[in-house]
Amino acid sequence: MYKTITMICICGILALGAGAMGAIQVYEDFATDPGWLEQDNRINGLDFGFSNTNNTGQGAGEAGGVFSNTGNGYYGADITSAGVGLFAATDTLHAEGHGVTIVGGSVSPHMGWWDRDQVMLGTPGHWLGLDIQYIGDGHYNGYLGFTTDMGNSTWVIFEDAFTLGVPFTWSIDWDPSTGLLSGTIDSNSGSQTITDPRALNAEFDIFGMYNGYFSHSDDTSTVYMDSVEYTAALVLLDIPGDANGDRIVNDADASIVASNWQKTGLDPEEAWGMGDFNGDFAVNDADATIMAANWSATSSSAASVPEPSTLFLLVAAMVTAWIAVVQRRARAL
Repeated sequence: MYKTITMICICGILALGAGAMGAIQVYEDFATDPGWLEQDNRINGLDFGFSNTNNTGQGAGEAGGVFSNTGNGYYGADITSAGVGLFAATDTLHAEGHGVTIVGGSVSPHMGWWDRDQVMLGTPGHWLGLDIQYIGDGHYNGYLGFTTDMGNSTWVIFEDAFTLGVPFTWSIDWDPSTGLLSGTIDSNSGSQTITDPRALNAEFDIFGMYNGYFSHSDDTSTVYMDSVEYTAALVLLDIPGDANGDRIVNDADASIVASNWQKTGLDPEEAWGMGDFNGDFAVNDADATIMAANWSATSSSAASVPEPSTLFLLVAAMVTAWIAVVQRRARAL
């Protein structure tokens, strides 16, 4: 058993001050405690989180435990990057894994994404995921849900989806381009198109297990999940020296620096794209040094860095050529 973090796509690129935003898929097998965030998950009758057990049949180590109708609590991964989470309006979401219900009750363990600032009675205000619930007479239902604006919910019901003590597989998918929420529990599948425009306001910063309750009875459920894959945010920070944002520092960026050489008082929103990499709103030797230190660097490498003097000669030659072009154009007028 091992833990990996796999980047399967960088999608929905947005212009940000710190760089570009996309998403990655993260795989967690709980072979060791991943150090997920915990809030009120082991008090007031709640007792869930990392567990060195094997109820799901996936090997030692899983997440889960006892959920209760006595309070809110959660155990989840912080999915933000550089303080930025996921957005229902732009981010495609996917999660899958294994689970098992050992003890069934009316309390609803939730697995999915939510906003920690929108925690409320029952289901978080911004939440997308799978809800597991015993409805009586030996029936265990799964509910694929999307909750927005503190309680406005859309649900897809999987009737008789679980057998007590028998492990199952599950998946959750969200497509922002179509508003389609879909999922599976073993061979059962279901989907719903979300038409409520408030869904696009949802933001998520946690993925994991949330204790949802709807009464103050002493009812409990015992549920575990393991071998989980989920979408998390990824912010690609700007590469120092990459003026045009193509994720590599090369001649094209040197040309931009040359064309703006010795300019000062640059517009803060345009300065980086003009060759100001140190934030002094000017293009000068300091920026050429930064470019030299990152020459040929990409988002995943920093190879073949030349001496700063080499780049200074390059920039100087380009500035000279640029000035000559400007002078010829002026004489032609």
